[in-house]
Amino acid sequence: MMKYYVYLVGFLVFIYSCQNSKTSNNGAQEQWLKDSLSMVKMYAPSDSADQVLNVLMPFIGRKHDSIPALKRFDAKYRSYYDLHKTERQYQIIYQHRTAGGQDIIMVKRLEPSIKNDKYAVLCAQYKRLPDGNIDTASFEELFWSWKMPLSELHPKAAKLFKAVVNQEDLKPYIPGKEDDLYIMFPDEHVKYNTTSKTWLAKDSIQ
Repeated sequence: MMKYYVYLVGFLVFIYSCQNSKTSNNGAQEQWLKDSLSMVKMYAPSDSADQVLNVLMPFIGRKHDSIPALKRFDAKYRSYYDLHKTERQYQIIYQHRTAGGQDIIMVKRLEPSIKNDKYAVLCAQYKRLPDGNIDTASFEELFWSWKMPLSELHPKAAKLFKAVVNQEDLKPYIPGKEDDLYIMFPDEHVKYNTTSKTWLAKDSIQ
């Protein structure tokens, strides 16, 4: 995780330096980049972040027709999720535990694109069991972002994670509400179902 932290800080400093050298009035972009640097320091993932990701991959990874939903945590499917995790470069970039004991994470992954340079983030939350293990029954995805280049994604991800941690309303960032692309779903048609742990059309959720 330290290697990731150093890389990300360097990456953001480089972006900020480039942006700051331009004589534009894009103050919002500069503020997002400042937020990114601050957020990386405040909510750097723990040393156990990769283990957390391994546990959650059956929830957030690509579904496979050959893997029954109720069986996706079985050990025999672990190799599929490990491979998918590597291929799509899943990585926890922010992690925070609230005063009430809720863990909030933001996960970045590579998305399909012509230049193979677009990424998206997922924000999710869960609770811990008394023994410290993840309470998978409490797992809930809060939102997925649109896919975009890292130079655009990192500052937007920081802004969104900060909003979640501060319990701010995310409605200004949903499709059709924001001035720029942030959250892809939920939207007015799709909602996360906490029972099936999947995104479904709202009219199909009873």
